Amino acid sequence: MQIINPLLPLKAVTQFTSLSRATVYRRVKDGTFPKPIRIGENRVVWRHEDLEAWLATCAAASH
Repeated sequence: MQIINPLLPLKAVTQFTSLSRATVYRRVKDGTFPKPIRIGENRVVWRHEDLEAWLATCAAASH
């Protein structure tokens, strides 16, 4: 059984979504991408479940 880290840093988010860093932050700003969680002064992460839900919404909208 593989355990998936529920919190993903930006690098993992860009790999998971195939979006660039700039696109991720632009979509966060305009409300079309999940907001990150600040876990430190210079550290943000995204919840894996939020990204899964966003991906499902994108897939549903494309059909």
